[in-house]
Amino acid sequence: MNFKNKTVALASTSQIKYSAASLAFPEAKVSKNNVKSGVDEQPFNSNTIDGVFGRLHNLKAGAAAINFYDLITDTLHTLKANVSTSNFYIAIESGIFTSDMTDNKIIPAIAKGRYFDYAIIGIMNVRDEIIISASEGVEFPADCVEEAQKLGFDKWTAGMVMEKKGLVTDHKDPHASLSSKERKQFLLEALKKMQEHNQGFFQ
Repeated sequence: MNFKNKTVALASTSQIKYSAASLAFPEAKVSKNNVKSGVDEQPFNSNTIDGVFGRLHNLKAGAAAINFYDLITDTLHTLKANVSTSNFYIAIESGIFTSDMTDNKIIPAIAKGRYFDYAIIGIMNVRDEIIISASEGVEFPADCVEEAQKLGFDKWTAGMVMEKKGLVTDHKDPHASLSSKERKQFLLEALKKMQEHNQGFFQ
């Protein structure tokens, strides 16, 4: 897919997210943007998807809010928004999901008592359409998730607890220690899959 002369606005200043977006859109000009998600430091269940749309809303002024339960039953939505200056807007929010969030089309079923981290990705095009998908999931240790929750998800992430316990080397990329891939690779693979499955969206 050719993205020459296209511009991509990323709703984050994260170097990991920026690297993944730049690799997924190699010929495009990708910009970092410091926008708030409106959710906790450690997103949890539906809060994660709220963060995706919080980022998109704050990145692109005028974007209409989408009801979460509408979102998880469909794959394509049209937003009323102001005229855009970028070809694509991308928001990425990683969060922890439990069995309470299995009734949707985004992530697979999760057994009760287990915790999986998924990156939820929303992309908006120039026609104000948006697609949403998820990365491959990584299971997080239950005790670390529950400790972070007790300490407060507003300031603590499960990654921070894992780093404190010596289970991971970098709380921003626990995936590298818990699996065979860095977090950037999980994001890149998800972005490439979105391109492959939604070619008309990117035209």
